[in-house]
Amino acid sequence: MSSTNPSLLVNLPSAFFSQPELADLFKRMEAIGPLRRSSHDTPDQIAADLKWADHVIMWSWPDFSSIIDSISPLGYIGHIDLPQSLAKAELAAGIAVSLSKGGWSPAVAEMALTLTL
Repeated sequence: MSSTNPSLLVNLPSAFFSQPELADLFKRMEAIGPLRRSSHDTPDQIAADLKWADHVIMWSWPDFSSIIDSISPLGYIGHIDLPQSLAKAELAAGIAVSLSKGGWSPAVAEMALTLTL
């Protein structure tokens, strides 16, 4: 794991990468260190990128707990949602883990209410 220019993997659905509102955020991430954007759905697809990355930001998939022992040590994984099996595997591997799904809930609830009205 590199401490000077950490490599960051952002694994999210491809629509995230074309949102103009997020362009500045991705530019700030690129200023920190190398950035890879991916939309992997299976452990086999994400394996090589996990070996490359120092830190990861992703949704709840793919659940790569089956290959966690074969990837390089990750410093941090930030999830938008997280299955318990993956959280346990990441913590057992000594990876710092965070979850931020609560940040999306109010916006989703407000939109649902607005559409209902």
